[in-house]
Amino acid sequence: MITIFSFIEASYAQQNKWQLWTTGLPQGTFPKLAIAKNHDIYYGLVGTSSPKGIIYKSNTLLASGHFEALPIIPIQKALQIIFRKSSAMIIMNQ
Repeated sequence: MITIFSFIEASYAQQNKWQLWTTGLPQGTFPKLAIAKNHDIYYGLVGTSSPKGIIYKSNTLLASGHFEALPIIPIQKALQIIFRKSSAMIIMNQ
């Protein structure tokens, strides 16, 4: 019981330290983030109703998180992965 209250107290204490850095990125399922050594940050969605293959880029050193869309990466309409014994094959239907 004491552990639960300590956890709740610690989580409330940290809430004032967080601040919103960016807004306006598209929402969807399975968002992915990647941060490079030069502080570039990349955002993309695996599952979304909007066009797939769009990656957004910003830099963590900027005062605000203004993300710009990079050129679209073409993605196949259908992708099927087949596992056979110890290998996997990827089949793309066009």
